[in-house]
Amino acid sequence: MLDFKDIKYEDIPEIELYMDQVTSYLENRIGIFKKDDNDKILTKTMINNYVKAGIIEKPVKKKYNRDHMAKMIMVYFLKNIISINDIEKIFEDELNVDEFYKQFNDIHRKVLDETKDLAKKEENKTQLLLYLLLQADINKRLAEEIINDMK
Repeated sequence: MLDFKDIKYEDIPEIELYMDQVTSYLENRIGIFKKDDNDKILTKTMINNYVKAGIIEKPVKKKYNRDHMAKMIMVYFLKNIISINDIEKIFEDELNVDEFYKQFNDIHRKVLDETKDLAKKEENKTQLLLYLLLQADINKRLAEEIINDMK
């Protein structure tokens, strides 16, 4: 997982994809983050719900473009930490999906690299586990405060 190869905006298919192609693409590219074989990256139902909620724009003629895909990737990583409503707040002010996704990717890479370095240094797995859990808790709380200050 810590060796995940980023999906650059330019690497997302330029051609528009149908729903089945979208879910297959996401399974192939970010499936490394699944908890187990039964876990799904994003299901058709999830994607439809994100469209209904306005987080992801409606597909054009049932096809999803790069911006749709970039948002789906970001939603996947954020949905385990914050609510869908909070994700919507984050996306509200971001008009340029390409630039926002590039920032997201840069930060994601930095966090993965820092975590990889930390995991290499820490020999005591229990201490590493506690550190990661407590860090996640504090980071989540701080993120929620920042989101609450948004609009």
